[in-house]
Amino acid sequence: MAKQAYYEDTGKYFSGMDGCWAILKHAIKWQDITPSGRKGKILKHLKFQTGCHFFFPLKKVKFQALMRIQLETLNKTVSDNQARRIQLEERRVASLERQTVCEERETVRREREMEMKDREMEERIMQMDLFVMQDPQMKAYYEHRKAAILAK
Repeated sequence: MAKQAYYEDTGKYFSGMDGCWAILKHAIKWQDITPSGRKGKILKHLKFQTGCHFFFPLKKVKFQALMRIQLETLNKTVSDNQARRIQLEERRVASLERQTVCEERETVRREREMEMKDREMEERIMQMDLFVMQDPQMKAYYEHRKAAILAK
């Protein structure tokens, strides 16, 4: 019936899917059972936005149930994707916070390192014996530095 309807609609014969139909024809999706218990097949001709014609052996109720299931699946997928995006954003924010903390620690470590170098330099200056210096300008410079260190 579907092949005949296809031929009537397009003027072309449909072939190449007989192997698939042999596998799928017993599936519940492709069977139609009327309320009176009489088995029969009803072709539902649907035209989609693409302009392509499809034939489904489904009643309106089955079609609506299928659409409802597909809509629920789509909604769940969208919801799952939103949850994943939120989770990824939370991870990104947490990572940035950890990175900021690490950078702050590194800054503190560098400042302490600089302070230690300054103290070492000051200690060397304070331990210098200025009486043995021959150059008066150098001697004056280090006396001035010693006074500044002591004042600090």
